[in-house]
Amino acid sequence: MNNKYHNKPNLQVITGGLHRTAFYGQIRIVAAPEGSPPFHVEAMTYEEDTFLIMSADPNEVPVDIHPIRMMDELEHFKPKKPGTVVVKKGTPLRLLAVVHDVNQEPTCREEWVEKALHAVFREAERRGVQSLGMPLLATRHGRLPRSRFARLLGRALAATEVKSLKRIWIMAPVPDNCEFTAALKENLQTNKA
Repeated sequence: MNNKYHNKPNLQVITGGLHRTAFYGQIRIVAAPEGSPPFHVEAMTYEEDTFLIMSADPNEVPVDIHPIRMMDELEHFKPKKPGTVVVKKGTPLRLLAVVHDVNQEPTCREEWVEKALHAVFREAERRGVQSLGMPLLATRHGRLPRSRFARLLGRALAATEVKSLKRIWIMAPVPDNCEFTAALKENLQTNKA
């Protein structure tokens, strides 16, 4: 066999691709698309509103609750405060970041996103979470620029005493994850100083 390609492998590993990585101390922050988790996550953050509607599963309508009881529960439901986090058990643990209030205009504010990020990291630390998934909060529905979210994320990490958290997956689509990671690296350096 005198093929000049005979001894060369047919496949090669290409580095890069869908994931972009930044570090903040011991924490590895990976920006990757929603359907491409870079690692297993113990807790997942979801963007939420004060009435907890955004993350509700429409297929999970409780059929065993009497309609009168359900109406009574709805009547006495107190909206959650913007900037807080509601914890829902499960695997992974669900951390609902309340960053929207549909009764206000605008429905989302930067300070709510920052407070919610602080609350997410505190809750993750309190529960010993080592790996966390998170969307780019308020960048789609709240119109927060991704670079601003990167700044808020960096400030929240700098203000939190992190002991258990080792990995954060930021769900960012491929065209955006390079820009987001560059902004994040810049903000993480600023917050370390």
